[in-house]
Amino acid sequence: MLEAQQLWANSSFVKSVFGKEVQDHYTNMAQVELDAYGKAVTDWELFRNFERF
Repeated sequence: MLEAQQLWANSSFVKSVFGKEVQDHYTNMAQVELDAYGKAVTDWELFRNFERF
């Protein structure tokens, strides 16, 4: 998703078709999702950490 966000944010085609505001909006939405994904703790991660300690 990070690569897709970067491609979208840097695309002159997207900017010309949708406009800068739409491009910025979806770039920001993708960043919010990436941030949330990075903070999520999966069941597997919980299990692995509980198993180690």
